[in-house]
Amino acid sequence: MRSPTLTLPKLGVGLAYQAPLAPLLAAVGPDLDYVEVVPDILWTDLGRTAEPRYVDDRAGRAALEQASHGRPIVAHGIGLSIGSAGEFDAAHVEQVERWRRRLGFPWHSDHLAFHLAEHGDALMNVGITLPLPRDRESIELLVPRLREVRQRVPVPFLLENNVYYFDIPACEMDEPTFLNTLCRESGCGLVLDLHNVYTNARNHGFDAGAMLSELELEHVGEIHVAGGMELDGFYLDAHSDTIPDPVWSLLEWTLPRCPNLGGVTFELFGSWFESVGNARITADLRRLRALWTHVVHPAPRRCAAEPVSALAFQTALARLIVDPDFRDAVRGDGVAALPGPLTALEASRLVTIAHDRGVDMNRTLHKGFRLGKLRALLPLTCALLTPARLAREVAAFWQANPPASFSFLPEALEFCAFLERRRLRSAYLTEVLAYERATLELERARFGPAPPQSVCFRHDPVRLLGTLAAGRRPRSVPPRPCLLLGSKDGDTAARWTLVDAVTPSSRYDHAHAADTDSGAKGITT
Repeated sequence: MRSPTLTLPKLGVGLAYQAPLAPLLAAVGPDLDYVEVVPDILWTDLGRTAEPRYVDDRAGRAALEQASHGRPIVAHGIGLSIGSAGEFDAAHVEQVERWRRRLGFPWHSDHLAFHLAEHGDALMNVGITLPLPRDRESIELLVPRLREVRQRVPVPFLLENNVYYFDIPACEMDEPTFLNTLCRESGCGLVLDLHNVYTNARNHGFDAGAMLSELELEHVGEIHVAGGMELDGFYLDAHSDTIPDPVWSLLEWTLPRCPNLGGVTFELFGSWFESVGNARITADLRRLRALWTHVVHPAPRRCAAEPVSALAFQTALARLIVDPDFRDAVRGDGVAALPGPLTALEASRLVTIAHDRGVDMNRTLHKGFRLGKLRALLPLTCALLTPARLAREVAAFWQANPPASFSFLPEALEFCAFLERRRLRSAYLTEVLAYERATLELERARFGPAPPQSVCFRHDPVRLLGTLAAGRRPRSVPPRPCLLLGSKDGDTAARWTLVDAVTPSSRYDHAHAADTDSGAKGITT
């Protein structure tokens, strides 16, 4: 038997409300679509025998409504203990319904677990959610209760898959089969808590992806995500951090496969807000918003008349690779950091891509390629600088000079000019840099006459350039004031003439284009 199709409004991205998060709720803006509240915090339960049993918290309600800033409010309860084997607490359900009428919950949920157990004539509240045996007996206990909840509270009701630090042995069903059966027979939906799935898989050694692949995801009305921590050899569903990478991976796989999903909620306990920080939480909310927009509400196909923004999209995508400041801005500020004109789909794609670790790998490859070209075109200058200094200078140069051409010769000339402006205190750098810059100027006119070049040397160019070309750092190069005069005709090799201030001139032929490591090879005196 199949359950009725879930019908939930597609709200988007939500945040679990706690009072310390009120400043974040006020500042987060359009990246947050709804607020999820534990309704039990809105009243005090004096016990099942008290009259009246519930005392409403008017100040708490006012604080919630102020913090939500007009956003929809969704209820996620903790007090029902629907799996308790004793008497079903119908009064609790009626209290939820009273608050639904006040706040207009589009759906509500609780935990597939129990925390209340009979203890003589009283109830024992263990304060944590405990797992149920995944047996037919549990199904038969839950189904009529779930139907009663749905009858008393006329909006969809969802149960959250439980986190457990121990499992009930010898169950009749695995977890996916149990959840599928329960939803089919009761008509309730699921809050699929992916951090719970990850926590259980990590602690109990099963494949979270395989577990999700067995779920009938049409029952999922809401997804929860969170972060946790380790304690005493366990990983805890502590709601103490931002979303870890494995949970992002689970979400990216699951989200497109949930046709009846109403929203994705990020959970963080207020006590961790200060240590986690506003910036990291906001970044996760923006990443959730981008993923939701891309998967659940993709932009419609362009009509022929809509302006094409492929150029703007490709420009922004390239900047994500070459400009780490731009990448970080998009990661932090989302769509607001993107230049126009971009369609909603393109902007959403760029925000999602900015968070992809593949962007960082592409940047690593890009940097390696760029540096390799500089080393090939300026081998002697790069050899003269220490690796650490070269890395610093290249990083500073790239910060100010994004690549403008696939031809790297202009970039190498710009790097020469950059180093000259820096006036670095490095022995022989001025002479070596001037020589390689002049060589590049000759090479730039490869298929036509090149203007002649002249380079002043204060030290012996034969010894200096030859030592660098051999892969050694020069030490104590003897003085030799002279000029190197360079010329090039068409596609021939550059031809250098050494004009010594004391001795007659001699010839220096240098096939730089064919052998960039030749250094001072060919100088004769």
